[in-house]
Amino acid sequence: MATSVLEKRNLRLEHDAGIVNGKETFKTQSVPDIKSNATDDGLYAVGVAYNALSAKEVINVKKVDTSAIYG
Repeated sequence: MATSVLEKRNLRLEHDAGIVNGKETFKTQSVPDIKSNATDDGLYAVGVAYNALSAKEVINVKKVDTSAIYG
């Protein structure tokens, strides 16, 4: 049976970058090296706090995990 081991976790914030050629566009900002025990509530709170400080509205807050899979 294969198992996975978390290698790294990043927080990705997606900002509204306006309309380009009639399509909504986004700009992303990545925050690396998030602790593996960070909760979803905590990560969301960081995104909300960042939104309050940012000139561009944060549209999505995403947790991006990279794992190695071993057999």
